[in-house]
Amino acid sequence: MPIRPSPQRSTPTWRSTGSSSLGSWDLAYRASYDPHSGYTIDLAPGLRLLVAADGQCVALDHPCAFALDDPAISQSVLGPGLLLALALQGSFAFHASAAALGERAAVFLGDSGAGKSTLAADLDQRRADGWQRLADDVLPVAPAADGGLDAWPEFPQLKLGAEEQYVAGGARPERVPVAAIYLLDAYSAFTDASASASDIAAAVTITTVSPRDAMLALVAHTMAGRLFAPELAVRHFAFCAAVAAAVPLKRLRYPRRLEALDTVADALAADLAL
Repeated sequence: MPIRPSPQRSTPTWRSTGSSSLGSWDLAYRASYDPHSGYTIDLAPGLRLLVAADGQCVALDHPCAFALDDPAISQSVLGPGLLLALALQGSFAFHASAAALGERAAVFLGDSGAGKSTLAADLDQRRADGWQRLADDVLPVAPAADGGLDAWPEFPQLKLGAEEQYVAGGARPERVPVAAIYLLDAYSAFTDASASASDIAAAVTITTVSPRDAMLALVAHTMAGRLFAPELAVRHFAFCAAVAAAVPLKRLRYPRRLEALDTVADALAADLAL
């Protein structure tokens, strides 16, 4: 990704301020957008991120020398910088984990703490059954040539080590077709240690979500959405509506217990087979 001097900027047509989490730190930001030059995002004193209007360039404007492995720098580029650049080119990123069964991806949406990472990591341990993890926390997606949705699993996962990152090549494709999207509803239940395995298994359910609720879930779980200027927000809304119409979105409800994950994996495999 090229780093270049700051371009001359005209008067912004949109401004926003707020606070957000970025990797391991919380920060306040100021963002503006100009249709000619793109986005300007002030993340910290002296740290400014510039994203071209066509998404082709992400630049850092910083008064001091910096290292790309500095967490503040890497999280700025891989967070709002790259996510905005992808969105401007038509690929939006979900706050999601994902795993593939064979050549089809199951995407798991959920708030922080919903169990996305735990589920994807558990499925990754089931390689003998055909599963492999695609993403831990961030998953860019884009329209597929056949009208469906493709996942781009090579996006760097900040919470995973280098050896755990998905790297395309050989049997690992750059794009993986998304077969279904699941909204996680892991809940506390069966606090009595004597609960039977059959009772726990029976509590695992997969139900269909209405198209309206599906679209709202997709909008809510898109990353960097607060930074979308009105024009990009309209494109994002239309994208989520198209995804909700093309890809099944279902609610996956299961007890928050490790012994439930065997049944969850079986239920997902059966659902994907349909």
